[in-house]
Amino acid sequence: MRSHSYGKVVFFYFQGHKLKRIMNTLEDTKLHYENCPEKDFYPEVTSKLYKKIGKKYTIIFFMMAHATLTSSYLPPFLATLRSEENNPERMLPDRLPYYSWMPFRFDTAGTYLIALGYQAIPMFSYAYSIVGMDTLFMNIMNCVGMNLEIIQGAFLSILPRAEKKTDGPLLTTDGLYNTEELTVTLRAEMKKISQHLQVVYKVCEDLEDIHKYLTLAQATATLFILCSCLYLVSMRYTTC
Repeated sequence: MRSHSYGKVVFFYFQGHKLKRIMNTLEDTKLHYENCPEKDFYPEVTSKLYKKIGKKYTIIFFMMAHATLTSSYLPPFLATLRSEENNPERMLPDRLPYYSWMPFRFDTAGTYLIALGYQAIPMFSYAYSIVGMDTLFMNIMNCVGMNLEIIQGAFLSILPRAEKKTDGPLLTTDGLYNTEELTVTLRAEMKKISQHLQVVYKVCEDLEDIHKYLTLAQATATLFILCSCLYLVSMRYTTC
């Protein structure tokens, strides 16, 4: 976990400014649109919906991180509180939840609790670093999905919104063609939506370029851990 956390911190140190630029780009007010009840297009409602989704999954990720570490530290903590000297059934745990070097002995209940806290504080810090970076990427992708849905709605509602912005008649006197004013407004709206789509496409390219080596490292580490576990399990059954 520690090496994973260090990798995330180093990654954000070198790539954080690019991620901030991407977030600022996706939140640019130039990419906003007006509501269009005729086509059931409400960008603000869509934005709030995706924000709720992002908050929900962020909370779930942090809860899972807390649950993992709590499940490791709670049993020895309770065992220490119930431990009694000269009672084999209530012995003090002889090791910490995770292997680490300690600058002091922890052979009494008090020192063992101090050792638990000494180890748990950085472990929770590592978990926050890992989950924070993962949820940051997840929420950026969530924001990309929100922008794509808004772009879809903007295309569907382009005519009604352009008509509301046009001063004067919408059709020529024969009723067969759009007036010059409406045509200009439609072109402006189409240009805005096309630029918005290009921005989102460029953001996706930048995200892929930023995270490609990090994703490769995480996939390799996960594969290594999986193979190591399978090897240890196979060795155990071989010795038996």
